[in-house]
Amino acid sequence: MPVPWTIEKIEQEIKKAKNIADIANIFSLVFGLSESRIEKEIADYERLEAMADAVQRTREPSSLDLFDVNTGYMQAYPDTKDAFISSAANKELLDKAKSVPDSNIKKSIEDIGRAFHKEHLHDIEKIISDIAVKKEELKNSRTRITNLRIEIEAWAKESYDKKIEQNKRYQELKKEYENLYSQWGNPRLGEISREQSAIRMLIRDELEKESEDRFPQYAYEIKNSQKVSDALEAYRDKLFRAVTDSLSTSSGISKEQAKEWVEGNIHIDDNAQKKLKRNKYPVEKLKEDIAELYRYIGGKLGPIDFSLTQGGRRAFAKGRSCISIQGDFTKKTLFHECGHLAEAWDRVFQVSCMEFVKNRATGSPVSLKKMTGLGYQPHEKAYPDSFINPYVGKDYGGTASEVFSMALQCLASPEETAELIEKDQEHFHLLLGFCRRKNPLLEEQAQLALAQVQKRIQTQDRVKLWKKALEKVSGPSIGRKLTSDDGFHGYRISAWGRAGALLRNESRTDSISTWSSVHHGSVKDLRQLAYLLIAHDMRLLPEYYEDSRNAVYQLVQILFSDNVPKWFDPSMKLPEVK
Repeated sequence: MPVPWTIEKIEQEIKKAKNIADIANIFSLVFGLSESRIEKEIADYERLEAMADAVQRTREPSSLDLFDVNTGYMQAYPDTKDAFISSAANKELLDKAKSVPDSNIKKSIEDIGRAFHKEHLHDIEKIISDIAVKKEELKNSRTRITNLRIEIEAWAKESYDKKIEQNKRYQELKKEYENLYSQWGNPRLGEISREQSAIRMLIRDELEKESEDRFPQYAYEIKNSQKVSDALEAYRDKLFRAVTDSLSTSSGISKEQAKEWVEGNIHIDDNAQKKLKRNKYPVEKLKEDIAELYRYIGGKLGPIDFSLTQGGRRAFAKGRSCISIQGDFTKKTLFHECGHLAEAWDRVFQVSCMEFVKNRATGSPVSLKKMTGLGYQPHEKAYPDSFINPYVGKDYGGTASEVFSMALQCLASPEETAELIEKDQEHFHLLLGFCRRKNPLLEEQAQLALAQVQKRIQTQDRVKLWKKALEKVSGPSIGRKLTSDDGFHGYRISAWGRAGALLRNESRTDSISTWSSVHHGSVKDLRQLAYLLIAHDMRLLPEYYEDSRNAVYQLVQILFSDNVPKWFDPSMKLPEVK
């Protein structure tokens, strides 16, 4: 609550101030602002001024520098904005920054990528050429193998038919079988079938040996194809290492620093850990992979909270710090979803990605399901083009994209890295540019996000402790009493398997029992709800609701919305009901 000081009083207090902290305290008293809010406003203003000063001292400021000034301004508090544009020079600079075309931003990122390619990856053209040669060799070898297989199969069929016709014993058995065909149950029929099978197997073995002598080039092509395939894989590995090693070393982030960041910024809840274990993707491996990614993209990630959302088919990222683990979650999935988080941190990414799709699109959005033949939802559409994958062009109505995520996931495997470079150099340069782009606004934003994630984790931990305490006092012993005909303290569970209904005795006399339904759900949940209602009715809980219907509503909300009662202290022991 602001204090009702006069202007004269405020002036007196400011004159008495000895430092910035004293002034911040005065403002917090006068305007009702928290000290943290004031500190952030001061930090935002100082950062904006520093960015503006750096740009104004540059003879020809880049589009990215101007764009960052505008982004910093847009993210500031209203008072900070007003203070910043009170300077005529700042206002003029901001007007200039607002007029930067999106196409310039995309080109700037591409230029960063091209420059990185030229400086650090000038040797990969030879590897790309070698890959192309080996791919063509492999294609030709597989074509020859296919043609030889067709020739061998035709020869084998013709030879087999001849050998069968020429085999006197087989023909005798065939006639005997035909004569006995109508006598089902005759043991001789089974004997004949077994002998015929043995003859056929011998003929096939003979033909296989003959084919090796007759078609020696087939075995040669099989071995050669494997040799070419191994060479292709080796070239892809070489290309992959060249790209990822260059990104890692140029990031300025060591393995130790990346590991330290992971330990302080990555949280994986219990359910998500169980899901990862089922997917055979251990938590430690995920942490190792995300530390690797952190170096690739130059640390442009904030804290990440991994959780498990029930009922979904695919993993998804939410906001700047949440990833839901669903479906077949792999290293490739991890890189993809982290790409969405990185894009959410930086408007430069967002603008460049959408400009990329806009410039490349050959038409209006069409159904991904029709485009790919895969199981996408009817509402999922994408702009058509010769992207590395049709999903790159997915339409989110101008709010997000799949451009960076689809490129970043390529860094999860040598084959996909090579495919990206071979098929779409423009997309590859965007990826490199994103990875080497410096975001001056990230650090402070990430610190704020870390505080939010830590608060969310604390809440999750409190929920766990609450549920543990609740389960302790509402266990099977109460459950047995609740499922009896008489119920327990006026409540009864009518169960069918693991589900059921919680009933309450509404009778006003001892001779008649009238039970009404309170709630439906799993027996475990109903046990816990019954405990809360009984403890409430007995006034054992710190909070009491006079209206019984309101009591039910409030306690249902506490139980089924992952809400923890304000009165719950993790150190407290919930009262038992007997």
